[in-house]
Amino acid sequence: MSKVSIIVPFFNCPYIDYALKSLMNQTYKNIEIIVVNAGSTIYSEKITTDLDKIIFIEKGKGGTASALYMGIKIGTGDYFCWLSLDDIFYSEKTDVQLDFINKNQALFSYTSYYCINENGKLSLLAWVPSA
Repeated sequence: MSKVSIIVPFFNCPYIDYALKSLMNQTYKNIEIIVVNAGSTIYSEKITTDLDKIIFIEKGKGGTASALYMGIKIGTGDYFCWLSLDDIFYSEKTDVQLDFINKNQALFSYTSYYCINENGKLSLLAWVPSA
């Protein structure tokens, strides 16, 4: 069974607990959750309830890219993915993507997304391109 490392770069986001809850509820269980704190000064207390289920790394400021890179370096999975701290995964996301990768002998996969508001409700449209 393939292992998936899920990297969550973290910096001052009030929604981190929702992101982590969505990872804890994945139907695919062979995952490691790596949260890289990139110099946060607020909202870190929302992570402390899950410290026994995640790998938590403190690093200095450096932005999302450097946090993601650090998480990838220490990840032990066969695959890795990135969850932005203000996003959530559907509970079957990892299962569905690995099934697709295995059936199609793909090297990687990506998914579409839905925009949600601050109450977790689907938004009709977050961005309208100009004509």
